[in-house]
Order: sequence, then C-alpha cells, then structure tokens
Amino acid sequence: EKTGMSEKEAHATAILLILPVSLLSFLVYFFKGTYDFSVLIPTALGVTLGGGIGANLLGKMSIKAVGVVFAVLQLAAGVFLVAF
Repeated sequence: EKTGMSEKEAHATAILLILPVSLLSFLVYFFKGTYDFSVLIPTALGVTLGGGIGANLLGKMSIKAVGVVFAVLQLAAGVFLVAF
C-alpha cells in the first residue's frame, strides 16, 4: 500500500484508466484512417458488459481472489497476443 490505496482500489483505478487510453487509441486510429469499424459494436458490447460484471464482482471478491483473477486475465491476454 505505498500509494495509500487498497489492492481493490488499485485494480479499480487501473481498469478505470483503460477507458480514456482506449478512447485516445481509437481517435488516433480513426484519424489515420486505419480503424476497422466492423469491430466497434462487438468491442463496445464486450467492454460494457465485461466492465459492469467486473465492477459488480470486484465488490464481492476477496483481495486474494481479485489478485488471482487479475493475474490470470493478464496472463491469458499475453498468451493470446503472442499466439495470435
């Protein structure tokens, strides 16, 4: 707790920061003309549903479970990016 935040608060803050970074990335790709709009609706639905479910679960999970789930999701994302 070097920042004064609990682990849950730190995870929630990290997830919250994904939104503006994602919007900025979208704008960069959009103005470069390289954005594939066919993924817009599925991505928006996934982010909205996943974010809502994740926020709901975050309040109900233990700190240890949050850490494990976060680590597993990060590992899965890394493996997916390397494999595909």
